[in-house]
Amino acid sequence: MDTELLVVPNCLNEKPAAERLRQALDDIGLHDTAWDTRVIVEQLEAE
Repeated sequence: MDTELLVVPNCLNEKPAAERLRQALDDIGLHDTAWDTRVIVEQLEAE
């Protein structure tokens, strides 16, 4: 499974979002699942 956490530059919520993502994955039994954090600079990257 490929999982990405998308954030904007200098996102103040990146750490809390990563913590929530980790908790959500753990809650459904995906304890070993890693993800990439990708910084979205352009609108087209987010679409």
